[in-house]
Amino acid sequence: GRILVIDDDKAILQACRSILEDAGYEVEVASDGRESLERLRQKLYDLALVDLKMPGMSGIELARAALLNRPDLPILFVTGFADTVGFDEAASATVLQKPFRSDDLAAKMAQVLAQSAGQTGVSPRPALPQGGPTERSPEVR
Repeated sequence: GRILVIDDDKAILQACRSILEDAGYEVEVASDGRESLERLRQKLYDLALVDLKMPGMSGIELARAALLNRPDLPILFVTGFADTVGFDEAASATVLQKPFRSDDLAAKMAQVLAQSAGQTGVSPRPALPQGGPTERSPEVR
């Protein structure tokens, strides 16, 4: 599957790209709303991983704009903020809190893809590295 990762933090972009590519996904990254909307117009993605708080265009604003052109796009929001004020309108959205481990990302992505599988035909891919009882996956902060 093809994933678009949108975050203004370059370290998060690189960490997510590495985790997802290792799991066999095709990954593209964008560092702001304008760039991500242009990519979304050019290609079809199986999922967008969107930072909730970004300068300029917030993740919510980006999602609204993206869903106008592609209403079936599965979106997973990520945030380092515990407070999701203004997020009430997207109450059905799935949110992953930073810092997260690769297995947290795998679980949330599978949840979002499973919810949208009936609309897009995309099946969840639980291939991200899983932390075992004595092994924890590294955190993405």
